[in-house]
Amino acid sequence: MIFGCALHPRRDHRHRTFVICVTPAASGVLTHTTSVSVTVRATIAGITNVIGDFLTSGAIDNSGTANALTGKLSTAQSFISAGDN
Repeated sequence: MIFGCALHPRRDHRHRTFVICVTPAASGVLTHTTSVSVTVRATIAGITNVIGDFLTSGAIDNSGTANALTGKLSTAQSFISAGDN
C-alpha cells in the first residue's frame, strides 16, 4: 500500500526530470521513505509508439488523426536527420 506520493517536475532546456517521492506503509506503519529521480526523454520513435498504443486502446478513436500525428513526426524526423534540429 502506498501511504503517500508526490511528483515534483524540474525543467531544463532539453527534457524534464521528475522527482518522485513514495512512502510505503505496512498496516499503516511507516517503514521506509525514499526519493527517485526519473529523467524522461521523448523520442520521435517513442511518441510514434504511444500514438499507436493510443489508437489501439481507443484513446485516439480516429485513424486519420493518428496518421496525421505520425506524419508530422516523420517530417520532424526528416529535419532532425538532415541536421535541422
